[in-house]
Amino acid sequence: MNRKELLIEAWKQTINVQIHFNDIEMKIRNIAISVLTATWVAAFYNYGKGPAIQVCCFHLTLSQILCFVGLVAWISFYLMDALWYHRLLLGAVLHGMDMEKKYAMKYPELMLSTRITKESMFGHVRSSGKINLFYGLLAIVQIVGIVLL
Repeated sequence: MNRKELLIEAWKQTINVQIHFNDIEMKIRNIAISVLTATWVAAFYNYGKGPAIQVCCFHLTLSQILCFVGLVAWISFYLMDALWYHRLLLGAVLHGMDMEKKYAMKYPELMLSTRITKESMFGHVRSSGKINLFYGLLAIVQIVGIVLL
């Protein structure tokens, strides 16, 4: 293999790694939404049923406990997604962008990571901010559910 072929192969592998980590993140989010939905359904199904349970100085209903369990699960998914796999994806993207920047003049068609990063911005909010917004808003909804139920 010549240098150009090696470069293109290395770039392809970098893109494949990005795809891999992005797929993992999407699976985590799909499971997280499913778990959250299941806890909400269970909480609303059990609303008003059964006695309140004394925990320290709080009287908690089964619905509140289910919402709390959903919140703990949601936070766990956030930690796995944002602080684990998203960091790995970000590393792969930054590596791809470094490669693309180095060879931009000679091979401008290899600018995929750079272009996706540019196009995926939401105003000035990058992907990490969007993850925080996604998980944060639904955590707030969960907390409101605990308080109101």
